[in-house]
This record gives sequence, structure tokens and C-alpha cells, in this order.
Amino acid sequence: EAHPVKSLFDAGVMITVNSDDPPFFNASIAGEYQVMSNLGLSEKELISLTHNAIDSSFCDQATKNRLLSRLD
Repeated sequence: EAHPVKSLFDAGVMITVNSDDPPFFNASIAGEYQVMSNLGLSEKELISLTHNAIDSSFCDQATKNRLLSRLD
């Protein structure tokens, strides 16, 4: 509850959501998005996190464009 992610987001920090070592931490990307929601990020803000992740990925631009088009 005290995590600063919402304040960081509101301050313009680029944030992405990741599931770090799912087998070890028993985490999933869906669960991580739920945590972000519980910390105060709206659905629109969560979509922007996905946008950030795609933009920051090592995919080629065509793949990024295809993935980004699915967010609209």
C-alpha cells in the first residue's frame, strides 16, 4: 500500500510491469497488473504501462506497431 508507483507514474516516470522469475516468485503478469490496480492505477494508466513496455522492448518496429495496434 505504501509503494510509490502511483506517485512515480503521476510524476511522469516511465514505468513497465513485469513478472520477475514467475516460477520462483509464483507471479504472473496478470497478478502484477492487479497489484498496480490495487495501488491506484486506472485501466487507462495500466494500458499506458503496456504501451511503455512495448516501446521499450527489443522487438523490431513492425512487431511493436502490430502489438501497439492491439491496445487501441
